[in-house]
Amino acid sequence: YQDLVEYRRQAKEAVERLGQQVERMEVFGARSEEPQQACLREIESSDIFVGIYAHRYGYIPPGSEISITESEFRHAMHLKKPIFCFVVDDNQPWLPNMIEGELGRSKLAALKAEIGTVLVRETFKSPEDLAMKVATAMGRYLATLDPLVRDLRSLMNRNPDAPEQDRRAIVDALSSAVDIARATLAYFADQRTSLQGNREKERQLSEGWQKAGLKLAALPPPAFELAERYFIKANYWADPDSWTAERIEKARIGLDELSEESRAILLAMQSANLSAGTDRVRDKP
Repeated sequence: YQDLVEYRRQAKEAVERLGQQVERMEVFGARSEEPQQACLREIESSDIFVGIYAHRYGYIPPGSEISITESEFRHAMHLKKPIFCFVVDDNQPWLPNMIEGELGRSKLAALKAEIGTVLVRETFKSPEDLAMKVATAMGRYLATLDPLVRDLRSLMNRNPDAPEQDRRAIVDALSSAVDIARATLAYFADQRTSLQGNREKERQLSEGWQKAGLKLAALPPPAFELAERYFIKANYWADPDSWTAERIEKARIGLDELSEESRAILLAMQSANLSAGTDRVRDKP
């Protein structure tokens, strides 16, 4: 931690900007547990492990042959957690008093080498470089966790012989539904910070819901009922102040409801199209 204070701060902020909560030892506070047990317990309760390594091997508890730093990595591996490791570039200047001497230096070199053989690790040269690479790696991974992305990818891989035009239309409609839902959530988050609306962004949301609705209406077969509610959502964002909570509920245009229904309908269509494509291939002489 001592030689990576600014690096860790910027990496933390990069992860938080992705909407994730960060646990790290420098904010553990007073605990009755031994430091190693506290660290391992945090890994057990976390969804993703991020390792940042420079030139210090770390503290080796009494009775242990490896440092807490190495124990954390091995515990995450044992639990099969998603792991992202970042190692400082060997050519990056570093304070001599922050470079481990022997025996730690050899143990750290062995740990880095092992990480490089079992994972695709990245190197960093500055706090800003590290933050960018952490955000990129985490963002790419989090995108695969989105049910819409994950399920669509699975469906698209089942049968590459399904009609390309139908596949493209459904993917386009689904992408638009995902994009406008995320844009709406981002706007809500901005509102909580600024405590005021933004008419230009609300106009853009209105246009986005309208375009997504048009793509739903153009599907084979058209999702007219869902598209109509997208159009109503577009009308809402054209003048949100005129809508009451009762009117929103009656129109069934809540963001969670629309997102879940969009996912169910579009993925059902995609699955049906893929099955039909399989039948057509099977029936060929």
